[in-house]
Amino acid sequence: VLRILRMAKLARVLRVLKIGRYSEGIQLMVVAVCRAGTALTWLLLLNLMAVSLFSSLIFYVEKDQAMFDVHAKYWVRQNDSRYVDAGQRCAFQSIPASMWWAIVTLTTVGYGDEVPVTELGKVVASLTMMTGLLVIAYPITILTSSFQQAFEEWKEGKEFIKR
Repeated sequence: VLRILRMAKLARVLRVLKIGRYSEGIQLMVVAVCRAGTALTWLLLLNLMAVSLFSSLIFYVEKDQAMFDVHAKYWVRQNDSRYVDAGQRCAFQSIPASMWWAIVTLTTVGYGDEVPVTELGKVVASLTMMTGLLVIAYPITILTSSFQQAFEEWKEGKEFIKR
């Protein structure tokens, strides 16, 4: 019975989505996003490529003065290393694990849970951050242009055309 009540609540919440049919502002945004769909798809593809590239780079450059501990099954910085994490487990254990860092850095969130300690790692991190700024700027310009075009058509009284 409780499950049925929860489903009913969910159905009520989903009814809010119908409001979009009656709101011209929401319709404008939907038209703008639909028109920019191809560019946003390319952006997603480029982001996936950037995540793969930067996670691979950070994984390999952070292995300086590190060795793989066969018994513990993870990378450890050597005890006599000149880096601050000498004798400790390395932050970047694999390329898939490094993808979290790449996504967080590209989106400019930067939690700080994993940070590079090597000089080359810091260079890779800087490049990743600068790429992240471009990743944010690119869709904003595309959506702004598309929204402006749709808004001009709406002001002129034309029907929206999804191109």
